[in-house]
Amino acid sequence: MNKWTTKDIPDLHGRVALVTGANSGLGLETTRALAARGAQVIMACRSLDKAREAEAEIKQTAPDAAVTLVQLNLASLASVRDLAATMQHTHDRLDLLFNNAGIMAFPRSETKDGFELQFGTNHLAHFALTGELLPLLLATPHSRVVTTTSLARTMGQVLFDDLNRIRSYGRWEAYGQSKRANLFFSFELQRRFARVGASTISVAAHPGWANTRLQSASVAASGSLGDRVAMTVMGPLLGQSQQMGRSPNSMLEPPRISMAEKWLAPAA
Repeated sequence: MNKWTTKDIPDLHGRVALVTGANSGLGLETTRALAARGAQVIMACRSLDKAREAEAEIKQTAPDAAVTLVQLNLASLASVRDLAATMQHTHDRLDLLFNNAGIMAFPRSETKDGFELQFGTNHLAHFALTGELLPLLLATPHSRVVTTTSLARTMGQVLFDDLNRIRSYGRWEAYGQSKRANLFFSFELQRRFARVGASTISVAAHPGWANTRLQSASVAASGSLGDRVAMTVMGPLLGQSQQMGRSPNSMLEPPRISMAEKWLAPAA
């Protein structure tokens, strides 16, 4: 069976998509692919300067790309609420929400709301953004929520009694917790959509080891020699391009741990 590629994307004129972290890496490639097929893409980025650079890059190959730049700082729930309020005011539909942006293996710090930075940025902010945008998503027939997770979820359990990792912190364990939470959220959201008969669906995507700025940002933040060797030497040898990472071809199985099974079990 032939693998799915971006050539299989149908015409998307009239569709509205929002991509977090759209200025680089997988977010940029997702935006490029959607815009090339006619979608109106809202590029939600922390830095508008970087977003403008990405927009210019996209329009070099797709001059007619319909993209809109909006500011979104996932380390601030106020920023999440502001973006959602703007979307509610300016749009009457949202066909595709890509919960894509994230940080990886940062030293411990906190978001503006006091959450551990990786958990707050990668999971809680996207959880809140999806919730705020649910009215638009549910009002749009056959809309989709796509949440980026990772096999790195196996590196960390979700510590329900210490979500902020105050008692003990490891950079990779905290990253794994955030990615595992992304997956839990995606599955539970789909269960709830199905329960109420909504046409909206929730899916999770694992891009594999893709060479993006995520790795370089992680190395810069941690200063770890081991990470530097792994990312700069092994990455080009073993990793795939960000274009390939944009188009995962395998589905993720539900995590086989007791808490997940209890949480994801059908309601009585």
